[in-house]
Amino acid sequence: MAHLGAEEALPPLPVATDEAGADEALPSLLAAIGKVDVAVCASDELALRLLHVLVWRRVRVPQDLAVVGWGGSAAADYVVPRLTTVRDRSRELGELAAARLRARLAGDDAGDQPQTLRGEVVWRESTGRPG
Repeated sequence: MAHLGAEEALPPLPVATDEAGADEALPSLLAAIGKVDVAVCASDELALRLLHVLVWRRVRVPQDLAVVGWGGSAAADYVVPRLTTVRDRSRELGELAAARLRARLAGDDAGDQPQTLRGEVVWRESTGRPG
């Protein structure tokens, strides 16, 4: 990537998916502001927690750090700035898993082929794109 003028990305910051884990990771993330462009969180809840801390610390979102969540939570639309999120297809995933389980129980292995369920990015202000 250096030949394209891009710097090497920082390694992912492992974070537990609960509030305590997020709080433990905050000092490292705050220290990385200016070195990273975006924080992609494992859930909307973690992203909302991060947004809260960033606003409280007067970090400009998305100018200083863009934030993306995962899950498509309705709460993402009720914060300022509104949270960009990836709306997953968990309902469809559950239906697919149930159908495959029924097929296996019936002795049919034809449904074992991998499938891709693509999420939908819901662009909002936390990444600088109005929703």
